[in-house]
Amino acid sequence: MTKWPCLKLNLDQRLLHKWCFVKGAFREMDFVKETLGVEVQFGKYAFMVYNVCAKMTIFNKMGFIEAGVEIVPVKCFADEMSTGVSYFEQFVWDLERRGVSDIDIPVLILGIDASSHKALHESSQPYLPQLL
Repeated sequence: MTKWPCLKLNLDQRLLHKWCFVKGAFREMDFVKETLGVEVQFGKYAFMVYNVCAKMTIFNKMGFIEAGVEIVPVKCFADEMSTGVSYFEQFVWDLERRGVSDIDIPVLILGIDASSHKALHESSQPYLPQLL
């Protein structure tokens, strides 16, 4: 069985001012295999948006991935978690209304539920999602 390793980029660099050096900074993707990046996000909405609209774009621009998968809970699963957890239906709605940008890459948004071990919904981004 082939492993899906995590990819961590070292970002030690000077930021903002010549005198401000940031040591230990990094960006990390949960799993990368060949040119596919995968992120699993059961957290706040801002992290879902960051993964798809920023992090995956950065990893693409640096030549590590060509496409991505974002795995998120569906609404009924998120309702069983702590408060503030975002969910598939909300994320897809926002992405559809955001529109396409010239820096977007293909990303599959995958909604899962705890009551089964299979994906319930999927959506293909940039922003042509369809509930299956």
